[in-house]
Amino acid sequence: MWISVDGRTPLLLKILIDGLFEVYKWFGMIIGMKKAYIAFVVLLVGCMVPAIDQDAVMSKETSSSIARSFASSKPARFPLSALDVFSLHMENTFGRCDKHALGGEPSLAPPTETVPFENGYLSMQIPNNPEWGTESYSFPVYQKTNNSVHFGPVAFWKECNIDFAWFLYRESPKTFEVILKEIQEKNYLSSFYADVPANAEPSVTTINGQTVVFHEDFPECIIRYYVPRQDALYGIDMKCNDEYPDQHGIAQRLIESMVFKSDSSSASAK
Repeated sequence: MWISVDGRTPLLLKILIDGLFEVYKWFGMIIGMKKAYIAFVVLLVGCMVPAIDQDAVMSKETSSSIARSFASSKPARFPLSALDVFSLHMENTFGRCDKHALGGEPSLAPPTETVPFENGYLSMQIPNNPEWGTESYSFPVYQKTNNSVHFGPVAFWKECNIDFAWFLYRESPKTFEVILKEIQEKNYLSSFYADVPANAEPSVTTINGQTVVFHEDFPECIIRYYVPRQDALYGIDMKCNDEYPDQHGIAQRLIESMVFKSDSSSASAK
């Protein structure tokens, strides 16, 4: 059966064959059935070849059009919620770094933009990249609770846990001296079973008028920043990753963007 993309060929072909068959019977009565059969076959083949060639050309054009359409269209990624990310984290804790759990290889490209964030204590600019995620999934820019916010690219980290790269939290206030003492005590205990690297020792700097303590918690492979304030301690945990050589720059820019609501309240009270 010959079918054309225009959908009309079967009907036209039936009419053509019926007409040729009538001609075949008429010729058979005049010149004999054998000669009429040969003439009929020659005539039928002559009519079929152009139609088949036309269908072949149209089929090739249609196939090329479909191929171009698939090549130019990028499949849409399925958006996962913060709860989905938490579920993946719990399911894969101490699991294998199986990229299929994330729908492909997660992107660890550097941030390209910032997104405003605000809760009851502060406002800041969270680093973001719209390309973060995988071929199959996109992830929320951040996941917040009352006293914390997770943000950054979702990927595999230590022991193949699936999580956001960065974490900001708020807890009871601690003095500058207490923070230094806790870090030094932890490093001392760690020195009994491992060499303590130089970057594990606490460093002190000033960012946007804030005294900030930072160091690398080497057993956990987490870069930790502490912003001690009178009303609370704000901490930033950043998972270690060689693909993020500018981790400290990201943390410092984040702290620079912070506006604490306690400052506004104090100014209003005055």
